Amino acid sequence: MGASTILAMSNQEDRRVKTMVMIDGAVTQEGMNLPFLLDSPIGRWMEVYLRYFALQPDSIQTLLSSAYAREASQEEAQGYLEPLQVNKSIPALLDFVKTAENIQIQQWKYPDTPLLVVWGEDDSWVPPSSLDVIRPIATNLSVHVFENQGHCPHETDPG
Repeated sequence: MGASTILAMSNQEDRRVKTMVMIDGAVTQEGMNLPFLLDSPIGRWMEVYLRYFALQPDSIQTLLSSAYAREASQEEAQGYLEPLQVNKSIPALLDFVKTAENIQIQQWKYPDTPLLVVWGEDDSWVPPSSLDVIRPIATNLSVHVFENQGHCPHETDPG
């Protein structure tokens, strides 16, 4: 979602974008069309599910462990959970998902913009092989692959 967001911003405001950083970017695959579902009663049930089941410490820790490609600590899970417990965060999150445009790398209008791509070598969420699709399109590309890191190398190996 973040990588598609920066591509969309570049497409909309190219004169204001000097350089971009993409971390494990999912920009090579079609996204799910969620607005239809989230605008239905299913969207309200999704809020209930997130609040009472998915956004619990154990669930967040399991999710982060998958993303990190290592066991996530309780403290790391709590760091993700706390902002989601603020009033109206869950509806805002669902609204973000509902309105986000899934831009693929092939739709990027300004591929000569300097782009730094950071990837975790052991990312199982968005495999590093996605770089094979990005490389021929991004003409001003720098890549750094973090060894032994998962989907969030900026969090798990920030040094």
